[in-house]
Amino acid sequence: MKTLPVVSVSMVALDRKLTLRFDPRVTNAARVTAAVQAVVDRTRRDLAPFQTQYADVVVAQFKAYRATEAGEATTYTNLAKVASQS
Repeated sequence: MKTLPVVSVSMVALDRKLTLRFDPRVTNAARVTAAVQAVVDRTRRDLAPFQTQYADVVVAQFKAYRATEAGEATTYTNLAKVASQS
């Protein structure tokens, strides 16, 4: 797995700083956190093109739903009238 140079440099600097100040458990937690953050950042970057496509699909589905909403309200009103007459 290839890491970004900026992340590698940041991790080295972070490792040195933490090694001098804290115990190994904190240093390890910082390494894990930095690694997880790198994965999250990479995933966000990889999925960014799909975000627009997904948003377009959701908007289209919502518009289709809203277009049928008035008809559904009329149907429910008529059903309520029929039910109250029985």
